[in-house]
Amino acid sequence: MRRTTVKKDDALLKSESKVELRNTLKAPTFDISKISFEVKCKNESQKNLVNLINKNEITICSGPAGTGKAQPLDSPILTPNGWTTMGEIEVGDRVISVDGNTTIVTGTYPQGSKDIWELTFSDGTKAECCSEHLWFTQTEKDRNNRKWNKTIDGQRTRYKYEKEGCVKSTLEIVESLYDKRGRVNHSIPIVNPVNFNEQSVEIDPYVMGALLGDGCFRGYVGFSSEDEDILNNISKSIDNDMILNKRYSEYDYAIVKSTKSKTKNKYVSYLKELNLFNKLSYEKFIPECYLFNSIENRIKLLNGLMDTDGTVSSDGTFVSFCSTSLELIKGVKELVQSLGGIATDHKPKKNTYIYNGEKKIGKKSYTITLKMNPDINPFSLKRKFDLVVPKTKYKPIRYIVAARLIGIKEAKCISVDNPSHLYITNDYLVTHNTFIACGQALKLLKKDDKFTRIILVKSVTVLEGEDIGYLKGDIATKMEPVMISFLDNFHKIIGEDNTKRMLDMGIIEVLPLAYIRGRSIDNAIIIVDEAQNISLKNMRSTMTRIGEYSKMIITGDSKQIDIKNRKLSSLDTVVRMFSNKIGVGTMTFEVSDIVRSKVVMMIENEFDAWEEANSDQIIKKSTL
Repeated sequence: MRRTTVKKDDALLKSESKVELRNTLKAPTFDISKISFEVKCKNESQKNLVNLINKNEITICSGPAGTGKAQPLDSPILTPNGWTTMGEIEVGDRVISVDGNTTIVTGTYPQGSKDIWELTFSDGTKAECCSEHLWFTQTEKDRNNRKWNKTIDGQRTRYKYEKEGCVKSTLEIVESLYDKRGRVNHSIPIVNPVNFNEQSVEIDPYVMGALLGDGCFRGYVGFSSEDEDILNNISKSIDNDMILNKRYSEYDYAIVKSTKSKTKNKYVSYLKELNLFNKLSYEKFIPECYLFNSIENRIKLLNGLMDTDGTVSSDGTFVSFCSTSLELIKGVKELVQSLGGIATDHKPKKNTYIYNGEKKIGKKSYTITLKMNPDINPFSLKRKFDLVVPKTKYKPIRYIVAARLIGIKEAKCISVDNPSHLYITNDYLVTHNTFIACGQALKLLKKDDKFTRIILVKSVTVLEGEDIGYLKGDIATKMEPVMISFLDNFHKIIGEDNTKRMLDMGIIEVLPLAYIRGRSIDNAIIIVDEAQNISLKNMRSTMTRIGEYSKMIITGDSKQIDIKNRKLSSLDTVVRMFSNKIGVGTMTFEVSDIVRSKVVMMIENEFDAWEEANSDQIIKKSTL
């Protein structure tokens, strides 16, 4: 239920406190003073920003939002079509989140040169990030902190065990890498099986897995096996015009055409297209069209690999895959990770054999052990399938086991439109995206009765170029996708339930840029985000909306202009326009105060003067 708005005369508004006003309006009250929260500044720039917000009434912040929470530009980022790099990610791109589904990049924020840490995980994987980069982790304390929820199942009482976690920076993780007992302390969530789009492939995924496991591509397409179940599975999975043909030995088979037509063997042609034909065993690899395919097809591929070249211990607790091809091992590892599992590397071994009575050293063999999502069995072969016994009903865990500072690199931060705000970096590691303005707004609302609400403003025409009216729902519903980074910050500071209550009562309000034009906003803290995507005309109408007992915080990064015509961006122009003006000063993380009764006219005059001096450069029709 939204707070009812009743028009009152100015004298009454000035005389009543926040609580009195709400009582007069008979609206539900929300006492933020009873909520305890803390917003820490992690560098001098952030401290300076807080001081300036407290001191002044208009704060113009020119510089990257999300400062600090970054990864190097060469960090791999998972998309629905495979891997790209952090440096290549742009607003509107689609990436994969922790639930395995696609999410949209809502912001990109270059961070310049940063000290970079390398984190090592329990399965041997590594990731690079800056000191302030965020991770969702569970500590040893979290994992042992049991919450028991009582439910009734007939006459029996069940208890459900729930694990908790929290968001921590890289530096916080480094400082608490081990618990008091010397055990690894931090673990991160495992991605759900990733929903890649299905791709059409010429060879059935199970058959391709069997060929990569125990197959031969040298001059013909075939494999060796004495297992009738594997032979039957392959026979069922090959195309109708292809058959298994026994070769020179009892256990050697070739996949050939069923007729003596002059057409080429399409399996041979397809393997040539994939650059697999004539490859030796230590040269095999998994083609990308199989790695980035549907969940069903990837499970079939894994089944073919594991049925032929995978092993399971007699007690069913140890599952492994071995190959002389390092590239194939890497592919199987990525395949397992994409299905919500963990594949741990083991030290390679040198194979030896006897030839003509002489001991020879063969190719190195590489082994990985698999821990799968409990819902996925890596085998389809019954005798192996039945042996597998999941150690737990929960998903496997990755622990952070080591951290080292490796140097300085150019870095970048992104925000994503997903409730978890998590995306996938290299080796299917789950990491966090990109809070000072929101935190400070809450502090001001808590300690100063003259502020009755927080208004969050953002342009909604940036990503798709469509007006908000095309979207379903009320204003709050329409705005939610583009305001997710804002709301995420409030969730972190005061919790999701409190944020929702404040939204329902109108204490926090989300608005598209167009909706604040023509209004005079009193008793509010107004946060305007992505100011680099606001035209000069709209910036003027925005800045002049500030009323009595209000603060405005304008943030933006001129390096991240998303509008097609970059000349329309007003941020740099406004910075220059109001530089060294009394009451308004702008520079990176520096601001000056503004009092509406005295300064609004000055703002109007400065815009008029600038437009007159630059009339030949002004674009009369704005796209925003």
